[in-house]
Amino acid sequence: MKKTTHYFTKLFAISLLLIFLFNGNLKSQDLNPTNWPNLVGYWQFQDTTDLTHATVGNDLILIGQHQSLAGPSYGDTAIRIDTGSYYKAYHGIAANGGGDSVNQYSLMFDFRVLNFDRWHCFQQTDTTNANDADCFIKPYPDSIPGTIGVGYTEYSADSITRNEWYRLIISVNLGQFYNYYLNGVLIHTGDTTDIQIDDRFALTEAILFFADNNQEDDTIDIASIAIFDTCLSPSQIAQIGSIDPCVANPPIVYLGNDTTICGADSLVLSIGTGYESYLWSTGDTSAQIVLSSSSFGMAKDTVWALVTDINNCQSGDSMLLDFAIPPYIYMPTDTFKCYPVSSSGPSTLFNFSIDSTYDTYLWSTGDTSWFIELNLIVIDTGYHTIWTMVTDSNKCSIVDTMILFVSLCESIDEQSRLDFQIYPNPSDGNITLKLSQRAEFIQVYNSTGQMIRKIQGLDKGTHLINLEDLSSGIYYINIRGVDYNAFRKILIR
Repeated sequence: MKKTTHYFTKLFAISLLLIFLFNGNLKSQDLNPTNWPNLVGYWQFQDTTDLTHATVGNDLILIGQHQSLAGPSYGDTAIRIDTGSYYKAYHGIAANGGGDSVNQYSLMFDFRVLNFDRWHCFQQTDTTNANDADCFIKPYPDSIPGTIGVGYTEYSADSITRNEWYRLIISVNLGQFYNYYLNGVLIHTGDTTDIQIDDRFALTEAILFFADNNQEDDTIDIASIAIFDTCLSPSQIAQIGSIDPCVANPPIVYLGNDTTICGADSLVLSIGTGYESYLWSTGDTSAQIVLSSSSFGMAKDTVWALVTDINNCQSGDSMLLDFAIPPYIYMPTDTFKCYPVSSSGPSTLFNFSIDSTYDTYLWSTGDTSWFIELNLIVIDTGYHTIWTMVTDSNKCSIVDTMILFVSLCESIDEQSRLDFQIYPNPSDGNITLKLSQRAEFIQVYNSTGQMIRKIQGLDKGTHLINLEDLSSGIYYINIRGVDYNAFRKILIR
C-alpha cells in the first residue's frame, strides 16, 4: 500500500478514523419493493400479531401451525413452520412464457434448517398437495446431505450447513432454464429435459410453500419469502444478495495505509462506537488506542484490529506501522559576518554544509544540495534567517535554523576592533554593556528580524540597558561604531 509519512519532530497526535460503513439498518438485506417492480408477493413475518401478513401482495393462508422466533439479524423476526404445516399463496401472476400457465417466475426463500435427519422442502405447484414438492434439501444418509434440487432438475453439487441462514432464489423459464442461486451465486443449472411449458413446474393461480404429500417437509425456519412475475437475471440475483447479515451488511474496518511515524510523534487509532467488542494486536479492548515510540518501540511491526458487531459478525484490518528514528542535523550557531569595501578584505562568500547522506535537502535560499554558498554582497546587509529541511529514507523530515547578520566592514576583521561585554546572559531584561570605545548606536532585533529598539551614542565605559518590557525569548544586539560593527545574541527569560 501507499506509504503515508508524518513529518517533523514536535510531539503531536494523529487521529485515524477506521471507517465503519454501517448504515444503521440491521435489515438492509431486505428487499425494497420500490426497486423491484416485478415483485408480486413478499412476506417478511415481522408482525408477530399477524405472521401471515404480506408486505407485497396477498396475505398467506396457513394450513397447520407456525411460531415466531428470532431472525438472522438483531431485532429481526422469522417463523418456524412445522412438519405437515404449509402456506398457500395467491400470487396474481397472469399466464406467461408462451403457455396457459405461469411459466416464467422466480422464488426467493430466506431459510435455515436445524438438521439433515429428514427431507426439507420449499414449494409445491400442486395446490391440492397431492404430489411431491418441487424443491428439496437432501437429508442423511445421502452421501452429500444439504444439497438442493429435485429429481427432475437434479441436485446441486454444493451443500448448505445446518444452523446457518441462506437466501435461495430459483429462477424459472420453463422450456429454457431452471436455475438455483444461493446467496446470489449460481449453484446449479437444472436439467431442463423434462421441464416443459405448462407442465409440472408451471404455476396455476396459487402456490404452496413447504408442502409435500408425504410429509417430507421437516421443520424449517423462514425469515422471508418472495415471488416475482419474471425469471430474474444473474445480475439481478447478485444484487439481491444474501440474508446473512455478515455477508449482506458486514462491519467494515479500514486502518488506512502503512504509516511511518517519526521519532516522538504518536498515533491515535479510533474505531468509534457502535460495535459490541474490540480487540487490538496490543491486547487493548477499547474503541481507541494510542501508540507511541515509548510503548511501541522504535521498530516496524503490524498493528491489527478486530471488531464484533451486534449480529456477532466480525471484521478486521491491519497496517504496517514504523516508528522511525528521526534525522538529525546541526546548523552553525548564529553568526555575524561582514564583507569588505575593498578587494583586500575578507571573502564575500560564506559556505554552509550539513550531512550529505539524506535523501533530499531544501534551504531557505531554494537550494536542494547538502551545501550552499552565499554571496554576502548579493544577500545584502541586515539580519537573515537561514533554514534547511532534510528528509531521510523513511520520509521523516527535520528543520533547523540559524541567524546570519551581515554588515559592511573594512579590510581587517572589524569586530576585533571592539572589546565589549554583555552580562548577565541570560537575563531578566536588565543587562550591563561594557564598551572599550564609543558606539554610535545600538540596535536590538527580535527573533523574526524586526528592529525593536535603537539607542543612540554610548560612550566608552559601562552602561545599564533596560529591556524588561520585552517578552521572553532570543534577541540580537548590533553595536555600531565609526570603524566597527559587532553582533551578539542574548536570551531574556
